[in-house]
Amino acid sequence: MRIARVDVFRYELPLARPLVLRTCICTSRSGLLLRFEDGDGAFAFGEAAPLPGFSREHLDHTLRQAVMLAKHLQGTALPPRLELVTDHFERWLMPFELVNSLKFAVQSALLQLLTGEHAVPVFGLAPRPHRTSIPVNGLLWGTQDAVLARAEALLREGYATLKLKVGREPPGEDAETVRALCALCGKARAVRLDANRAWDVPSAMAFARAIDGCTIDYIEEPLRDPAGLVEFAGRTGLPVALDETVVERGECDLDQWRGARAAVIKPTLLGGFEIAMYLARKAINLGMTPVISSSFESPVGLTALGHLAAFVNQDEVAAGLDTWNWFAADLLDAPAPIERGRLNLSLADALVHRLNTDNLERLGP
Repeated sequence: MRIARVDVFRYELPLARPLVLRTCICTSRSGLLLRFEDGDGAFAFGEAAPLPGFSREHLDHTLRQAVMLAKHLQGTALPPRLELVTDHFERWLMPFELVNSLKFAVQSALLQLLTGEHAVPVFGLAPRPHRTSIPVNGLLWGTQDAVLARAEALLREGYATLKLKVGREPPGEDAETVRALCALCGKARAVRLDANRAWDVPSAMAFARAIDGCTIDYIEEPLRDPAGLVEFAGRTGLPVALDETVVERGECDLDQWRGARAAVIKPTLLGGFEIAMYLARKAINLGMTPVISSSFESPVGLTALGHLAAFVNQDEVAAGLDTWNWFAADLLDAPAPIERGRLNLSLADALVHRLNTDNLERLGP
């Protein structure tokens, strides 16, 4: 396949509610869309959207790289075997020294073009059956009343897994909300917690004692120092999941956290599908469940992540893709294709394919 044309667009989407990050509070989300077109007129989009405070790169640097890459790739032929998603993308792109979010954009778009030649979905060339829909975990936020009201609404809609941020309130207050949430969900629905390394060991232990008797799927990164996560899980009985640790240490020594229940994998932060799939396989070999999750990408990136989740997990593992609902405006012309807590990938693909770029800022090449 030869790349006939590459266009770079910038978007900025308002958020329905402020997004509190490590270093800032965001009221909008900015990113880039790369549109690749082959010689037959087929096209696909990839998204590069560094997340402030989490991505190592900034959007302005990503933009400069994207424009440079677009100029270079126009008219070039793709090397063979990229659709294997092993290390061929990494070898091909290595001379460009691309930032991680841009690697994700290039890989997701070109995989769509390559598999489109065979009239199959992304990862459809792989031997494992590809599903057309996946469960997602519904996100909860706000006061206890707001959390419970949204939880009730999501449960009525059919969500089987809910996720709540903790660590922004005193452990006792967080625990009270968790207890109420678990009582509402019962044992038939899964509750996930995410502490984003909020606590020292005494505070985390106090929280664990305060929710004793609650059944949770796992809690992500409760400790400021991740070295003690497995010991914390053993002392408290709370299953733990890795998140920031996967980005920081996963490629080198994920085995140090053997005993964690899950590993949250975010390809935008990690550098694309190839590294994400490598880490997912490594997690499985260590007895962890890989959970594909977003970094607040637009629906373009979320759809690509959905395909990855459909391939990685054979079981009904809820992916962290409910961030679709954080956007007050959308790039697409229809509501999120999430029904009964499941992302419909076929419908999402169709929506992305008819994305109109007329109102986006075209930046090159």
